[in-house]
Amino acid sequence: MSTTTLSDSSNAEFHDLVAKLRRAIKKVNEDYITTAKTGDGYLNDLYKLVSPIMNGELELCAFSSWCRYPVYEVDYGWGNPISFCTSFAPLKNTIILVNTRSGDGIEALVTMPRHNLEILETQFKLLSSTRTQVIS
Repeated sequence: MSTTTLSDSSNAEFHDLVAKLRRAIKKVNEDYITTAKTGDGYLNDLYKLVSPIMNGELELCAFSSWCRYPVYEVDYGWGNPISFCTSFAPLKNTIILVNTRSGDGIEALVTMPRHNLEILETQFKLLSSTRTQVIS
């Protein structure tokens, strides 16, 4: 389980969040998985995550990558799909990354309150106009 927080979100930069997310994800390694399987480590981490969310102290934002999952290559009996979306009930602040149909880009399926979405769009426009970085 990977978690991270920003202490002062009003002054937080996008790259700070990305760096914190990368560090949190790196913590999920073989040792963590082994510990989680054998003890209460996972449940303790889950409790540490859920408690502040349930108390309203933190706001959860969930990310998932479905990239390279062949959603456009599956023939459901009437040919390959031309479009893709999820069928689960929208959960607030969920971002799912999927490959584009052409395979040369990534789409983001985003569910969040409109005012948060406007902030996110502004940040992406600002980032795209200032620099481009290819991450492989």
